[in-house]
Amino acid sequence: MTVPELAIKRPVTTLMTLISIVVLGLVALGRVPLAYFGVCMTMTEESEEKRREAETFLQPVRDLVQPAEEAMFAGAVNYQKLPFVLRFLMKNMIKSPEGDFRDWETIRGWAGGLPARLLQA
Repeated sequence: MTVPELAIKRPVTTLMTLISIVVLGLVALGRVPLAYFGVCMTMTEESEEKRREAETFLQPVRDLVQPAEEAMFAGAVNYQKLPFVLRFLMKNMIKSPEGDFRDWETIRGWAGGLPARLLQA
């Protein structure tokens, strides 16, 4: 019996299986240490004010599950690859700088030590 056939012939079984998977996922989510990272153009300028502003971007996710570790990194923008409307907004309204501001050494350093830090959490 295929999954669609099972869902039609045994809807209660299908619903209970789905609920079990969701509950199991929620329990695991609360027990497994997580790490979040954000990439944004706000981080192109290194200042405490910009760091605090960028950290607020992760707050909705942080409200759901508290991470064991988190980091924020500067991103990259290539205006030529953006659709016209988005390019116009980024250039004229948001005034986001164009370029690649990623610091790969910092990113690799954070990511490289992450497994050990998550195992300690």
